[in-house]
Amino acid sequence: MIFLGNITLAAGVCTVAAGVWRPANDNRWLVVLNGLALGALGLIFDGIIGFRISFRTVAFLIILAALSIGIFELITAQVIRRRRHPADGWILDLAGIVSVAFALVFFALGLGWIKVVPGSFLDVLWLGSYFGFSAICMLWLAFRLQSRDGQSQEALP
Repeated sequence: MIFLGNITLAAGVCTVAAGVWRPANDNRWLVVLNGLALGALGLIFDGIIGFRISFRTVAFLIILAALSIGIFELITAQVIRRRRHPADGWILDLAGIVSVAFALVFFALGLGWIKVVPGSFLDVLWLGSYFGFSAICMLWLAFRLQSRDGQSQEALP
């Protein structure tokens, strides 16, 4: 759990830095919000928070992280399409839709509408699947934009 906490905390710090250092983007607050949620999750997973945290609190932080990045991905996909790069927009649309759907599923998990049997690790399976899918989408988009030989800066907002 501490390893997951360290990775999540590092991702949160990097995401906040990316949102702060990219001032040209009007939607950077979504990236910063995502980073703050990830950072808080990292602190919780590392055990730095001295009091007991409920699963519902963790679920709502995950929901906040997934919704903020999902909305950002959907907005960015529209901008990419407007700039005549429709082939690159669909992967962000897919990642955004999956992020919002994941947030809804975790909302149901957090409220107890979907029951998690102790020891089943259903929540960890959902979380790992979502983060793995998101990582694959972002890597694919990064490689795709990098292959455009320097045109990636004008492709993204």
